[in-house]
Amino acid sequence: MSSPIEIDGDIRLEGEAAPACHPRNTLFRRRLAWLFTEAANEPFAALVQRFIFAAYFANVFVGNEETGAGLWAAGLSVVGVLTFLCAPLIGAFVDATGLRKTSLVWLSVVGAGASCLLWFAEPGMPVLPFLAIFVVSALCVELTIVITNAALSSLGTDREIGFLSGLCFAVGQLVSIFSLLMVFALARADSGDIGYTSDRLAPVVAGGALVLFLLPYLLIARNTSRSRSTGTSVSRTFETLMLTAKEAVRNRSILGVLLCRSIAGDGLSLLFALASVLAGVALGWRAGELAVFGIIVTVAACVGGLLGGVLDRSFGSLRVIRFGLALVGIATVGIIGASPDRAFFVPVPRGEIAFGYSAAELGFLLAGIIAALGAGPCFGGMRALLARLVPEGREAAYFGIFSLAGRATAFLGPMSYGAALLVLGDQQLALFVVLPFLAAGYGALWLVKHEQRAH
Repeated sequence: MSSPIEIDGDIRLEGEAAPACHPRNTLFRRRLAWLFTEAANEPFAALVQRFIFAAYFANVFVGNEETGAGLWAAGLSVVGVLTFLCAPLIGAFVDATGLRKTSLVWLSVVGAGASCLLWFAEPGMPVLPFLAIFVVSALCVELTIVITNAALSSLGTDREIGFLSGLCFAVGQLVSIFSLLMVFALARADSGDIGYTSDRLAPVVAGGALVLFLLPYLLIARNTSRSRSTGTSVSRTFETLMLTAKEAVRNRSILGVLLCRSIAGDGLSLLFALASVLAGVALGWRAGELAVFGIIVTVAACVGGLLGGVLDRSFGSLRVIRFGLALVGIATVGIIGASPDRAFFVPVPRGEIAFGYSAAELGFLLAGIIAALGAGPCFGGMRALLARLVPEGREAAYFGIFSLAGRATAFLGPMSYGAALLVLGDQQLALFVVLPFLAAGYGALWLVKHEQRAH
């Protein structure tokens, strides 16, 4: 059984090789390839999990909105549980065996293939097999994120990786917009003779994007030379996982990042999950207005990622994350305080003001934009901060735990909102529960005593 030893200030397992050095002339290509890794998974999230195929599955494929929504929610729950269980394991496995490229190849092929199989989900076909196919594809996408995030630490100095993280987030949002516009264009061109062609094509586009945008990184990624026997691989995987988990709890700075990801992430997820719903409740927006709202907010998220990356170079990730959380808090107040004659709780006149929107609608749109501008600094900043703190050679294991942290308390947001809704009886006012989550995540950052690994 191997034991942890200290090498140049970093704890590694005995016999574990130091990370490979890369020639300076390849650094630009490695960075460029990595910047497209988030673009590989964002189209799947947008086209399959959130918008196009999710609505098609519930309303058309199943044929009963209530039953379909329930089955889709169950599928998402299974994805969450499996990601919770598998993300730390895949991270530890990659670090223990060195099979980063091999793991990514298999995950991307299986994930893209399963996503493309959803094309055959036509009304009348058995539902559960296709729900299982969706679960497989979504899980593979989630696990690729763990492995690609782990590469960030090796792409530059502490000052540079914050900018790279924000830029990667922005590229992912930009590609998400283009994928949505592509499917919207196909929907407009769909004569209806084939039957929901664009809806069923959405997961095919998502599967293609997964392979297309991961391919540059796969072409330059390398496995590292480590023992590959089955027994040794399993043993080292669990050794790496246990060592990483114990160290994460002992290291206050890393623990602070993980708590922020878990708690503040719950608040952010809840806000973005309900924003469009509450736009319909408060302002009566329907599909057309919500589609425009979604595109505008996604563009703002792209800008927020760039803004967070730029600010990170000058102010560091801690301040950037706090800035992002503050913006999201302001936006939450704006969404709660929206109505046909109010914007941010301030009374406004009814009637069109600009671009076909009333003052109240412009206020809600502004709140959505502010929330999206804050999301980029939050998510990009947390990824960059963890990348600076983790010891070399176990980046994937730590990002597996980072993914686990994002799932560990995911039930708390919806549960808190449901309880507040029962007490208050108002869908908008109940959203106030987002604010304590953001505040607790902000407070967790006080555990972070430094922004780079201790030597």
